[in-house]
Amino acid sequence: MRKILGARVAFFMASVAALGVWVACGGSDDQEVLDSDAGAETSTVDRAPPVDAAPPDANKDTGVQETGPIYDAGVPNLIDGGNEFEGGIPCVVGGDPELEPNDDRLLANELKPTRCGAVLVSDGGLDGGESDFLTFTLADASTNFFIQYAGDVRVKVETDGQAPVDITEPDASLVTKKNQPYFVEVRSKTGKSQVWRVTLFQSPP
Repeated sequence: MRKILGARVAFFMASVAALGVWVACGGSDDQEVLDSDAGAETSTVDRAPPVDAAPPDANKDTGVQETGPIYDAGVPNLIDGGNEFEGGIPCVVGGDPELEPNDDRLLANELKPTRCGAVLVSDGGLDGGESDFLTFTLADASTNFFIQYAGDVRVKVETDGQAPVDITEPDASLVTKKNQPYFVEVRSKTGKSQVWRVTLFQSPP
């Protein structure tokens, strides 16, 4: 009787352990990360790897990233870079090339949701470099948003008369404003001409 009872107890314990392993592994499949930020009032930014003089697959969002969710801008793709970037400009499928002139807020290109381009710098270094401007307005249903950039560039965002926020700096955050245009300024960070990509994510999409 004790042997039978002992066998039953051992079988019960093994079954419980097996069930625990099954439950623990049930969530180990690849999970899709939701495109949302931690709060409803501000947005964070993502620092994707530089894309200057990079092969097409270097624009994937799998490089160094600070804390936060992973945002996938899409399948890498090269777009025409003109004479200055004969190898092409790394972008993503569905991304729009910048349209010149877009060197000030009045001529800013619409960001919907990805733009790719190049900032050109003359012999004057950073002071001789151009700015590329983008603009967007949050959708009525949007509760928060996220801006991702790639390239060795400075990216500043402003809205509603507020001081521009350099989202390439650590801990940068953006205030969510409805019915107000945002302006994104892209400039070279190094004093050399650079290619860039900027993607806007909104939650809900």
